[in-house]
Amino acid sequence: MVKDDSIRQQMFASIVSWQSSELSQKEWCRQQGISYHIFHYWYRKDRDGHWESGNANPFVRLVIKSEAAASCEVVFVDGTKILFREPVPAPYLKSLLF
Repeated sequence: MVKDDSIRQQMFASIVSWQSSELSQKEWCRQQGISYHIFHYWYRKDRDGHWESGNANPFVRLVIKSEAAASCEVVFVDGTKILFREPVPAPYLKSLLF
């Protein structure tokens, strides 16, 4: 974890440095000798707050009661939605998600 924290601190410092410049991400990366794709990956992690939770697992446990059957809407982290307008048996919903 020490290595991960060190990398995280370096990339956060890089993000702050880029933000204080008036350059585009690509131009800043070119001048610093940093791969744009790696920089943007860390920028997205910082922007989206993925490392703040300390949770290495991005999945959330879904508990489904087998007797439940109701209409529902499933919203994924990326904004994708599945909307069921009619009651949905729990086993069918589980088969779609797992």
